[in-house]
Formats: sequence, C-alpha cells, structure tokens
Amino acid sequence: MNKFIQKLCELVKELGCEGEVPARPPMTVSAKRLSLEEIARLQVLMGSKKLLMTLELGADPNATVKGISLRELAVSLQHLDLVKFLDIYGAKP
Repeated sequence: MNKFIQKLCELVKELGCEGEVPARPPMTVSAKRLSLEEIARLQVLMGSKKLLMTLELGADPNATVKGISLRELAVSLQHLDLVKFLDIYGAKP
C-alpha cells in the first residue's frame, strides 16, 4: 500500500472517522417534477417569453391555480405579450 494512503488510514482511525456517513440525496435529484402547466405559471410570474415554447410543447393555456388562470395572472402582472401568446394557444378570456 502506498505510504501516503497508509498514513491517511491511520489518521482516519485515530480521528474516529471510520464507518458510514449519513448523507442527503444529491442536489440534482428532484423530489418533484414540474408539469408543463407549473412551468408555464412560473414563466408568467417571471414575465418570460419562453412561455411560448412551453405552450408549443403542450402546456394547457387554460390551466388554473387556486382559480386563477394563466391569462388572468399575465393580465394582472401586465405581461401583455404573454397574454397574446396565451390567446394564440386558445386561452379563454
């Protein structure tokens, strides 16, 4: 065994660092996946024109959260360009 590794193993034993260390799952693992409608809602909140791509992928333009539609949310935030995208994809006024 390499002398460095041997010394490192001795230090680990001396410090009592042997055994398993409980850890959290990696940060890249998502506990929940977002639906297209949830992504669309976030895009409306941020005023992101990427909403168009989400609608093209099949997000429901009439999706609601707590009774508020994507269109109503876009209007209330004055994202009129997003209102046009939602209208093109069939959002109900």
